[in-house]
Amino acid sequence: MASKTTCKHVNSARTSLESLAHLQLNGSSAGKIKTDLTKLQSQLAKLKGQTHGALASQIDALSASLKQVEKAALGIHSSPSASQITAVVASLHALKAQSKATIAAMHAACP
Repeated sequence: MASKTTCKHVNSARTSLESLAHLQLNGSSAGKIKTDLTKLQSQLAKLKGQTHGALASQIDALSASLKQVEKAALGIHSSPSASQITAVVASLHALKAQSKATIAAMHAACP
């Protein structure tokens, strides 16, 4: 069981993850995705060093997935190429998949 302070950050991050996991990917969702990813990065930074075991591993894996989304989205402009769009969508799908395991670990640490 995590500490009360850690659980506060875990619950905040879990809410952001669940929002991202249920977000439909389309042209109008770009702003919401960017906002959610920035918020999630901040929340994960607060959790680094406060978590242990399975939760720490899941947070590290989620951070790596977030970095892949950032890398894929780097340089996207108003008229992105098909390969840029494909890379962003693929990295977002990977992030969604990783978030499921992370959410499960968060529920275990902070029911």
